[in-house]
Amino acid sequence: MDFFDAAFQGDLPRLRELASGRDAEGMAWLADVCLVGAGPMQTAARLGKLDAVRCMVEELGFDVNAGSQAGVTALAAAAADGRMRVMRYLLDKGADPNKPANSGHYPLHHAAKHGRDEAARLLLSRGASIDVAYLGLTPLHFAAGYGMIGVMKVLLGTMQIRTRSQKREVLR
Repeated sequence: MDFFDAAFQGDLPRLRELASGRDAEGMAWLADVCLVGAGPMQTAARLGKLDAVRCMVEELGFDVNAGSQAGVTALAAAAADGRMRVMRYLLDKGADPNKPANSGHYPLHHAAKHGRDEAARLLLSRGASIDVAYLGLTPLHFAAGYGMIGVMKVLLGTMQIRTRSQKREVLR
């Protein structure tokens, strides 16, 4: 739990100290420590602790695409709170914008649900698919369901709508 607390606080010296001397199995255990389904990297990402995320990735060898026990990636966690600097860093390091959590939610769903327009725009610009679905619901459904008008505009602005109305008289 100390490692998780250090990640939560963004305490780099403590992160390094707790990780020092651990073999690969010990490092894997640290990466998988969870509190309410979130691991240390996911928590640091959601809180915007870029230095802690950078330390875990670059110094401690954490996988940018690894999910917590709940399967949520650091990218999805950062997208939920609109932590743009963390998101850019993770994407630059190879985070997959189309990797779902164990639940089936994608990072774009997290951005849509929490009204993070800029996060949605960034994910889309880095290759996130607008058509991904969780239980049949796309990020647009999430944005509409939660009343996130800004995200709806971002998503609709990138969609190609190919449908024909059967009620042509309405269009006259």
